[in-house]
Amino acid sequence: MTTDELDDVARRVASRLGRAALWPELLTAAQVASRFGVARSWVYAHAHELGAIRLGNGPRPRLRFDPAIVEQVLNPRPLAAAPAAELLPIRDGRRRVGDEERRPRP
Repeated sequence: MTTDELDDVARRVASRLGRAALWPELLTAAQVASRFGVARSWVYAHAHELGAIRLGNGPRPRLRFDPAIVEQVLNPRPLAAAPAAELLPIRDGRRRVGDEERRPRP
């Protein structure tokens, strides 16, 4: 194979992979229940929160779920904590002046 032929094959593969990445594999309610350890009835009850995609317009359309959205809803990442500020020492309300100890004035 020549370099031009290899480049052509690489472009075709990249093109097909790019299209596949645009449409993630969608899960059924049973697959969501199995993967995330919840009941299938719970998945249906919380379909809206889980970002369900309705296939069809009938009274009971089939539901599909994007695994990335379900993961985000069921296993949210904790927010990054702000860096801790340096703490000041705790004082008992008395100040030391030299070696002599004095109580603060009221």
